[in-house]
Amino acid sequence: MEHGTHRGVLRRCAAVLFGLLGLLAGLLVAPTVAQAAPTLPGGKANWVVSVGGLDIPGNNNYRNWVRLGYYTFQADGTVTTDFWAWNQRDQPIRVPAVTDANCGAPVPTCDVRTVDGFGSRPGQGFKGTYAHAAGGRVVVTWTKDRSGAALDDPLTESWILESAQLAGGGVARMRSSNYYAEQFDATVPGPIDQFSDYGATFGIAYGSNAGMSSRVPMEQLLTDDEYSTEKYKGSFITANGGVVRREGTGGDWTFSGEGAGATNSGKPWQACAGDAECMGYLQPGTSCQPQGGNNSKNRVRYLAELGTGRQNTEEYWCESLLGTGDKTCYTYNSHPRPMLQVIDDAGRFQGWVGVEAFTHVETRDPQTATKEWSGHYWGVFDMVSESQLRPDLSEPGTVRKFRLAHGNSGVDNGTLDWGARSVTFAGTNHVVSGCRKVEIIAMTPNGLTDVATTSKLCAGTADRPFSGTVTIDVPGGPNRVQVAYLVSDDGSEPSTPKYTMLCSRSGCAYTGYQEPTPNFRVAHGQSYAVGELNWSARSAVFSGDNHVASGCRYVEVIASAPDGTTDRGTSSPLCVGMEADNTRPFNGTVTIDLPGGPSNVQVTYWVSEDGGLTYSTKETATCTRVRCYTTEERDPITEFRVAYGNSVATGRVTWLERSVSFSGNNHVVTGCRYVGLAAIASGIDRRANSSPLCVGTEADNTRPFAGTISLSEVEGGAAYVDISYLEPVTGGNPRVLDTARCTPDGCV
Repeated sequence: MEHGTHRGVLRRCAAVLFGLLGLLAGLLVAPTVAQAAPTLPGGKANWVVSVGGLDIPGNNNYRNWVRLGYYTFQADGTVTTDFWAWNQRDQPIRVPAVTDANCGAPVPTCDVRTVDGFGSRPGQGFKGTYAHAAGGRVVVTWTKDRSGAALDDPLTESWILESAQLAGGGVARMRSSNYYAEQFDATVPGPIDQFSDYGATFGIAYGSNAGMSSRVPMEQLLTDDEYSTEKYKGSFITANGGVVRREGTGGDWTFSGEGAGATNSGKPWQACAGDAECMGYLQPGTSCQPQGGNNSKNRVRYLAELGTGRQNTEEYWCESLLGTGDKTCYTYNSHPRPMLQVIDDAGRFQGWVGVEAFTHVETRDPQTATKEWSGHYWGVFDMVSESQLRPDLSEPGTVRKFRLAHGNSGVDNGTLDWGARSVTFAGTNHVVSGCRKVEIIAMTPNGLTDVATTSKLCAGTADRPFSGTVTIDVPGGPNRVQVAYLVSDDGSEPSTPKYTMLCSRSGCAYTGYQEPTPNFRVAHGQSYAVGELNWSARSAVFSGDNHVASGCRYVEVIASAPDGTTDRGTSSPLCVGMEADNTRPFNGTVTIDLPGGPSNVQVTYWVSEDGGLTYSTKETATCTRVRCYTTEERDPITEFRVAYGNSVATGRVTWLERSVSFSGNNHVVTGCRYVGLAAIASGIDRRANSSPLCVGTEADNTRPFAGTISLSEVEGGAAYVDISYLEPVTGGNPRVLDTARCTPDGCV
């Protein structure tokens, strides 16, 4: 970096980094700073930090900027930063970080790209001071540039230092006040209270006392159970299409495809061949949309090491963007994400902070950025260990209203509050005749569902409020929610939908007195079939897509009537290689020509791994006119993981009507460990323990455990189960090493 006068240096730096430096100067009202000598924030010296100036076009005319770097705090109250920075108006381009990364089929062999400039050492920096302030704040004031020359005007940031102990005290977190905000206006975001006086609007930082050169290699992330079975998630503040909003990062996949709640079994992440430190993953069933005749839903993902510090980079793109030609790699508008590893005091990997600097390029020339500013994608994010760093995964809600009616009964004040991966519903049921209840079904485009039903309310009973949550724990969460008013006029359990509304984040629409169209999904491994049933008076029309990742698969649909009458239809068998994208649509009709037609429809996935010589059933969904469910959905299963060091207990809880059953394996590396479970419901606390296991007791230091906790007097069974990883203590209470709280929706 060339240096002129001090003022010239600042002007160049401000133009590159901050865009509107000076417009917001003076808006920060600094809290009263304590006079005592400062202590290191959270007791941590070395921090990885992501900061962005993200705003709507009306405020900054697409002059967003992001920076990613290191903060080093000293006990004498001084602080330095070294960072990379990108400005939207400079239109940075993608450059290869790894050339021809060969991760093995089915991952395409392509360049792994990052943003220009990230392959080298940090190019910019500041020096300054810090102090602790009221409200748990850390106020950082940058007064000099990297060379030590005074800035024309100090640059001030006001961080919230969280008090929570993360990773057993090995990591601390700071953030802008709005980074995990429950709500901010998506069209005029701004800080909830001023984060900076120079145009920085959002920031996230993690600190420890590990050296800045500490980095866990890609190979270890793939093979070490401490990392490979963990889910990494966080918050992503983006500026795109004229809107600033908060999304989620990561997901329910793990590097190994194993671990509690992992959705990508079969070791899907694959290491690069040769000396390249990188990995790839062909992620199936994503929100990617068909493009140019290519119907693939796969997302191509890469992770790679570069540079000398904690640098990693991620790139991802939709496979459908390749069209139907012979192109192997997408070279245009991928999502490049420079990242820095979060390392705890003990040198363990805990995730990343990162930035996105997605500049839209010409499809005829990927080295030339367009001036389609609204297509650019800028953001700051963290993607960290869900169990150890506990990121806030809530997202600003979108509230939509619905009404339901039948006769003089109804719900006039219903609400749906949309979150990142769930929808919270509420309302009041008013019944004048018969009995009524409300059913809420969350849905995604690929057939995942979650359902909740209110209790039955009959005439003569006071109006009853209801509330609850339906959750689909995948990126994007539910895209639609169907709300149905179920009716019975003879006092029996209401089951007939008489009024339905279909809702999205955009609003709710009345669908009339018609039968719902339930979605189904059946799967085996990474193969799956998704579709819907369109019910009429005496038949059900089925349609969907079968996607095969291995072997051969077909779908069988059987309609049944109460008297035993059936009708059957099947898709044609599909084997790997038969279709270009291994996906084939199917459709047909099953008919029960009796009054009332089919009472249920069973959708079964038939599987062959030997080329179609022998088939067996692997998953079945049973569908009514309201919804489809698998056996697991009827008796939900929740996977859990509790650990201490390299000792770990993993297992599953099965939620039954008046009990919970559990099973798992305890693996001990040091000392003695056991698992304690407490099922809680309506003030009742029932407990069970596994037997203690000590190192050397078993040949492989692993022991299975299983049992059932009865709640026979509680209708609906347990509300939640607390799971503890315990160490026996002679003559005293056991030492709690790790805990998880589980509901049928998952464990935290």
